[in-house]
Amino acid sequence: MRKAAMASPASTRLSIRPAEAEDAEAMTHVVMLSKRSNGYDDAFMAACADDLRVTPERLEQGRTWVVERDGDICGCASLKHSDEGRTGEVHSFFIHPTAQGQGVGKALWQVLLATVKADDINTLRLDDDPA
Repeated sequence: MRKAAMASPASTRLSIRPAEAEDAEAMTHVVMLSKRSNGYDDAFMAACADDLRVTPERLEQGRTWVVERDGDICGCASLKHSDEGRTGEVHSFFIHPTAQGQGVGKALWQVLLATVKADDINTLRLDDDPA
């Protein structure tokens, strides 16, 4: 099992790679911490835990990447092709709170956009958090 990143200096090198089934637990940890950092309370977090949980089966539903710093996962994002042909949907775009504002999200976004271009997707949807 890979670990989710904790506090690390911003100067450390980031690497991005496709997510693997064994990343699911560490990704779920990052997703939950990131979501909680938006100010949600325990009741809300418990209510949405199943929807936010990353599973190997969910990883098979699209293309998913993780960002690692010092071997620990500090961010993730998924791209799914919709049933509408050249439309893609961004899912599970989360950054560990200690890695926010350090270029992790920008790096993930660049990978997503390069994939969108390579896959000839002309419409991109994103279900974002109101916080």
